[in-house]
Parts: sequence; structure tokens; C-alpha cells
Amino acid sequence: MAKLSKDFNYKINEYLNNPYKYTLSNLCLDFDLTIEQIDKVICENQYLNSKYQNILNSQKVTAEELNELLINSIPPDFINKDDYNNAKLNPAFNLAFGFFFKDEKTVDYYKLKYGMRISENELIDKMKSYLSKSSDMIEALRKHKLKIEWRNKDNYLDYEF
Repeated sequence: MAKLSKDFNYKINEYLNNPYKYTLSNLCLDFDLTIEQIDKVICENQYLNSKYQNILNSQKVTAEELNELLINSIPPDFINKDDYNNAKLNPAFNLAFGFFFKDEKTVDYYKLKYGMRISENELIDKMKSYLSKSSDMIEALRKHKLKIEWRNKDNYLDYEF
């Protein structure tokens, strides 16, 4: 089996970040590995396995269903870590929370962007609208934005709620 070279690490992360742009088939071809060998590498690495679980969770809803969740549902409230773990099971929450709080574009982000051909601005607007349905989320976003500004980072989170 291929060693975990820098190139392999880069490519497997590329796949795990956006399987719509760089597929599992591409990864297998590039390194002459089977899907089973790739699965073994992923399962043996906690970080990679965590990212892979996002892909598996993403497969539970279609792009159309996810779009409907963003438009019609209300974000779950969470107070403690257990609530957060349950909230993460909601694909719309996971998508919006990942984008605004963790500054990451999840697999579901790319599912909507590529699968439904939604522009980034339209997708951001849908996520903002979704989160704005919860006063707790609006307050959490304000606190998060203040924390970022306090750290003197670039103001990449200039979204008004």
C-alpha cells in the first residue's frame, strides 16, 4: 500500500474536503489503490475518519432536501456539548454552523454549489436566512464575530444578521 506521502495526504484531504471536485475514483487512480485500501487508510486515521463521516452524513439527504431544510426549517438550539452533537446531525445546521463558526465549507456546501448550481452569494444568503430564524444563533454569531475582531484577525465575517 502507498505510504502516507505529502502528495497522498494532500490528495486524500482534497477528496475529503470536496468529493464533488476530486472523487474517490480519482484518488484510487492517482495512487493505484483500491477503494478498500483507501477505506483502510481513512479508518486508521482519526482525523481522516472524522472528515469521512461528514461525507457519509452528507449522503443521507439530497441537495434538494438540504435546500428545502435551509429554506423551511429552524435551527436547533443547543446549550451544552450534547445538544451540539445532536444539532450537528441536522444537515442544514451543520452546513451553516461550519461555514459561519468554523470557517469551513463542508461537503454539503459543495453538494449545493455543484449539485444545484447555487452561487456562493445565494448559498450564503440561504444560510444567513436559516440561522436568522433562531435568536440564540444570532446572538452566538454576534459573540463569535466579536471574538474574531478581538483577536485582530481580518474581518472575514462581515455578514450582518
